[in-house]
Amino acid sequence: QQKVLESISSEILEKRIEMINKYAEFGVIKKDKAKKIIKHMKKHHEKLKENGFVPHWDKHKKKHR
Repeated sequence: QQKVLESISSEILEKRIEMINKYAEFGVIKKDKAKKIIKHMKKHHEKLKENGFVPHWDKHKKKHR
Protein backbone atom coordinates (compact mmCIF):
# COMPACT_ATOMS: atom_id res chain seq x y z
CA GLN A 1 0.00 0.00 0.00
CA GLN A 2 2.80 2.38 0.85
CA LYS A 3 4.42 1.78 -2.56
CA VAL A 4 1.14 2.68 -4.28
CA LEU A 5 0.84 5.89 -2.25
CA GLU A 6 4.47 6.75 -3.00
CA SER A 7 3.91 6.20 -6.71
CA ILE A 8 0.80 8.39 -6.79
CA SER A 9 2.44 11.09 -4.69
CA SER A 10 5.51 11.14 -6.95
CA GLU A 11 3.33 11.45 -10.06
CA ILE A 12 1.44 14.36 -8.51
CA LEU A 13 4.72 16.04 -7.53
CA GLU A 14 6.08 15.69 -11.07
CA LYS A 15 2.91 17.19 -12.60
CA ARG A 16 2.86 20.07 -10.11
CA ILE A 17 6.52 20.83 -10.84
CA GLU A 18 5.69 20.74 -14.54
CA MET A 19 2.87 23.24 -13.96
CA ILE A 20 5.07 25.58 -11.92
CA ASN A 21 7.73 25.48 -14.65
CA LYS A 22 5.10 26.35 -17.27
CA TYR A 23 3.90 29.27 -15.15
CA ALA A 24 7.49 30.52 -15.00
CA GLU A 25 7.93 29.98 -18.74
CA PHE A 26 4.77 31.96 -19.54
CA GLY A 27 5.77 34.77 -17.17
CA VAL A 28 2.97 34.25 -14.67
CA ILE A 29 5.55 33.90 -11.89
CA LYS A 30 9.25 34.73 -11.76
CA LYS A 31 11.81 31.95 -12.26
CA ASP A 32 13.32 32.41 -8.79
CA LYS A 33 9.85 32.18 -7.24
CA ALA A 34 9.25 28.97 -9.22
CA LYS A 35 12.50 27.48 -7.88
CA LYS A 36 11.47 28.39 -4.35
CA ILE A 37 8.04 26.78 -4.77
CA ILE A 38 9.54 23.61 -6.26
CA LYS A 39 12.07 23.38 -3.43
CA HIS A 40 9.23 23.67 -0.90
CA MET A 41 7.14 21.02 -2.68
CA LYS A 42 10.09 18.59 -2.76
CA LYS A 43 10.71 19.19 0.94
CA HIS A 44 7.04 18.48 1.66
CA HIS A 45 7.22 15.29 -0.42
CA GLU A 46 10.23 14.11 1.60
CA LYS A 47 8.32 14.76 4.83
CA LEU A 48 5.40 12.71 3.55
CA LYS A 49 7.84 9.95 2.63
CA GLU A 50 9.26 9.95 6.17
CA ASN A 51 5.73 9.62 7.58
CA GLY A 52 4.80 6.75 5.27
CA PHE A 53 2.67 9.03 3.05
CA VAL A 54 0.12 9.48 5.82
CA PRO A 55 -0.76 13.16 6.29
CA HIS A 56 -1.15 14.56 9.79
CA TRP A 57 -4.48 16.34 9.42
CA ASP A 58 -5.14 16.82 13.12
CA LYS A 59 -2.00 18.90 13.60
CA HIS A 60 -3.87 22.20 13.96
CA LYS A 61 -7.03 20.90 15.60
CA LYS A 62 -8.86 23.49 17.64
CA LYS A 63 -11.10 22.65 20.53
CA HIS A 64 -14.59 24.06 20.48
CA ARG A 65 -15.94 25.52 23.67
